[in-house]
Amino acid sequence: MNFHVFQDGVLSGEIPLGQLAIKAVQRHADWYALDDRYFDLVEVNRVFSILSLMRHTSGDYGGKPFTLLPWQSWAIAQIFGWRWKANDKRIIRKAYVEVAKKNGKTELAAAIGLLMAFFDGEFGAEVYTAANKLEQAKICWGSAAAMTRFLKRDSQSFDKMIELHDSFNNSKIFSRAHNAKFIPIASDSKTLDGLRPNCAIIDEFHESTDDSVLRNLESGMVNRSQPLLFIITTAGFNINGACYQYRKVVCDIVDGKAQDDSTFGLVFTLDEGDDWNDPANRYKANPSIGVTPTHEAMEIAYQRAINEGQSSEVNFKTKNLNIWVRQAKTWIQDHLWMTCAKPLDKEALRGRTCFGAFDLSSNRDLTAWGLLFPPDEEGGDFVFTCRYFAPRENAEIRARRDRVPYMDWEKEGYLELTEGNITDQARIYDTVLEDAEFYQIDSIYYDRWQSTKLATELLDAGARVTPFAQTVTQFNEPIRMIEELVATGKFNHGGDPVLRWMCGNVAMKYWNGLCKFDKDKSREKIDGMVVLAMCFAGYLNWLAQHGESVYNDRDMFML
Repeated sequence: MNFHVFQDGVLSGEIPLGQLAIKAVQRHADWYALDDRYFDLVEVNRVFSILSLMRHTSGDYGGKPFTLLPWQSWAIAQIFGWRWKANDKRIIRKAYVEVAKKNGKTELAAAIGLLMAFFDGEFGAEVYTAANKLEQAKICWGSAAAMTRFLKRDSQSFDKMIELHDSFNNSKIFSRAHNAKFIPIASDSKTLDGLRPNCAIIDEFHESTDDSVLRNLESGMVNRSQPLLFIITTAGFNINGACYQYRKVVCDIVDGKAQDDSTFGLVFTLDEGDDWNDPANRYKANPSIGVTPTHEAMEIAYQRAINEGQSSEVNFKTKNLNIWVRQAKTWIQDHLWMTCAKPLDKEALRGRTCFGAFDLSSNRDLTAWGLLFPPDEEGGDFVFTCRYFAPRENAEIRARRDRVPYMDWEKEGYLELTEGNITDQARIYDTVLEDAEFYQIDSIYYDRWQSTKLATELLDAGARVTPFAQTVTQFNEPIRMIEELVATGKFNHGGDPVLRWMCGNVAMKYWNGLCKFDKDKSREKIDGMVVLAMCFAGYLNWLAQHGESVYNDRDMFML
């Protein structure tokens, strides 16, 4: 199989891919000039021969020979062909492939699993398809089981060698002669203990709630001489999740910003600035288009996105164009929110009138303290700055467990980690007083539910503190104003990454035409957004009382 046709077409520009995919192809083309490795064409042809014995398992191609598409043959060749001269072992041990849905990724993963279980020369091979839930893991394994049935039917020797169990509580493909097995597993820690995979497959990694599956499988591979962790996925909605964080590492490797020869990365997606409406860009995310999906099916999906509006549009971009987009039910879409990420000079805000608010955590997680600065000239932007606090012990746990980048935010100066495992209200009190020396704080709003102690201390220090009831009647007008300012570009949050994350977490509650943030249904922390709304409540209350510029003379909280 001439996989060089794909490589040559990409590098010549004849095959129109995005920059991430082009860089991946160029990276491995450059390996031919390196003296410490070689490309084993004999092994690659052996792999191709074995895969050709398998059959597709569903759809129009069900039962037909498993014919690799050009991009698939190129990826297989890189993963199985490159070897170190020093020990003849495979170089690639981890592969991350990201491509739009319906491009044959699951059956490709299933075929690789069978290859690694029974045709890689590894006695005692252990191959696993893994996911957070067993049902998800069984999707890829189910394709492998269907392929196994065809192999057993087509080959008498394979039929004798391989046993297949496919029932509710016993899903296993195994060979007694080779002590090899291929089974699906879920992320339960007890299930993962003691595994020694020579190959692990994570299908649709974007659905994983954390990276525990990946890390456990990686650690189990340490005693294998040439294991393979194969991750294949479509883009998702959670840019702070385990998949996207891993993707960033892979993209840095492909881009040459990081070095790891053991990792293969291939991401098919549009480039920044590409028009998602242009059919010419669809190939960038769909290297199998014309075969699967068909051009007709893609056009039908596109028309549905156009006709049905925002939710369908987001789904089309994510699933059919492999673009990471915030969740379909996001309150404000990320691309719109980021148009308000403008340069922010805090020194220029010195002495300006502002409205403050804080939202205390329940002792163990994030607390937010924010300030909203109305425009000081007609047509100017509302500026919002926010500071976040969290107990260090809890932040470290969440960073490891949930892949929330708390430690990165600390390094970047957005998050202050206090010692211990409970919220340090004294530090927040000191911060408010520090800001009062720098800005003219008109008022400070707070949630009376668990902030009374701090509010009382600030009142004693001379602050004008006001309780805020987090109801639809109180939230509605501030939220509507935020929506309008973001939509018109009259808001500036300075690109705050914590606030960006929180904005993407927001779930809304609607009642009789009114709205509020719904903390219970929001999938993660939204404290900064709550503080932003309370700051706007303070500003709107000012306007209601005075009906004039906030820069007219008035007593302010300054020290």
